[in-house]
Amino acid sequence: MGEAWNDRQDTSDDKSTLELYVAGDNLNSRRAVANLDEVVRRLDVKTKVLIVDVLKEPKTAFTRRIFVTPSLIYTVGGRQNLVVGDLSDVNGVLEKLRT
Repeated sequence: MGEAWNDRQDTSDDKSTLELYVAGDNLNSRRAVANLDEVVRRLDVKTKVLIVDVLKEPKTAFTRRIFVTPSLIYTVGGRQNLVVGDLSDVNGVLEKLRT
């Protein structure tokens, strides 16, 4: 679906990436994308954002071991966090990403 960078300053040498995996344009997918926008806005590091539609790119999802959508993978340095769901608990998502 696309990728972008948020406009935060890069405060570390670690590059971070948010990969959101959705299935088409259903309600949960749209909610997850909207909530991801809020997460990115409130995240305090420069982050590359990638949104993958698993219906269009099933091999990518399989390679990343994504079997449930929506799913968000946050990668920073060599560490990854996985959040499953529509990201509606933005504070909880941010807390999970920062641990």
